[in-house]
Amino acid sequence: MDPVLAHDTRIVWGAAIEAPLAEELSKGAALVAAFFISRWMVRRFGMAEFDGPLDGIVYGAAIGLGFAFVEDNLYAVHFGASVLHQRLGFLGLLLLGHAIYTASFGAGLGLATWSSTRAGQIGYPLIGLAVAMFLHALHDGLVQLVLVIKYGMHTTVLFLTTGVPIDLGHRMQATGDSAVTAVKVIDYVLVAMFFAALALWVRYQRQILVYELSEEVNRGLITEAEWHLISSYRERLRWYGQLLRSGQVDRLRAVRRAHQQLTDLAFWKWRVQRVGGDQQLTDRRRQAISALRQEMITVPAARAG
Repeated sequence: MDPVLAHDTRIVWGAAIEAPLAEELSKGAALVAAFFISRWMVRRFGMAEFDGPLDGIVYGAAIGLGFAFVEDNLYAVHFGASVLHQRLGFLGLLLLGHAIYTASFGAGLGLATWSSTRAGQIGYPLIGLAVAMFLHALHDGLVQLVLVIKYGMHTTVLFLTTGVPIDLGHRMQATGDSAVTAVKVIDYVLVAMFFAALALWVRYQRQILVYELSEEVNRGLITEAEWHLISSYRERLRWYGQLLRSGQVDRLRAVRRAHQQLTDLAFWKWRVQRVGGDQQLTDRRRQAISALRQEMITVPAARAG
């Protein structure tokens, strides 16, 4: 490879190539580790399992936020708090961008848990990782791309290093500023799309809960009142708060475990109908829920203090 071309490529495209590769692979590795830890914990302690796109999105966004928060603080320590403005603000767009990038990989990893084919189990995470890298590269490289398209590679390298004639420099700076504005607009659109997609997916999951658990009402596993309660995140949180405020901590633990098991049962049934699964496991889940509901009955209610 021509050493001049290699140098020019590094100057112009270095950040858009190196950061997406290194950072998305690092965050992705952390997410994969969280995935396997959750699988171990569900086998060992019966805790909630990493299962489905929503879990992947939540885990991925959390890892992305943590990464960006640490990165912003490191930049502030080394270069001063003013650098946060250049990074689109403390707790701003860049931090949310990292959350969205890793959530993209998380969604792919979550879809893989629902896939019954080897192609899906491998392909969905790879697609999610590719989307994460592409969005990250777009954020880091759009300005340089616009400059190269309009002024050429060599002129862009000179602009970024030794400088260009004043008139040309003013024009390139104006072009770069416009591209920076475009990057911010894209970031805002991505954030809006992310929260809209999350809200739609939560709504869809609620529909799964309503539909799948209606059968359990007919079976006598749960009451109709419990069915309505579990199907509403807001009502569940309100009831948890009432139990906590009244000092019924043991009952709260039992109720939350039962609700988690019922939620897992609903999504397991939905998954079995679409990608297959062990029907006997469905019956074992029902037996476990029945035992938990008996435990809820035997837990004494504490008096409100």
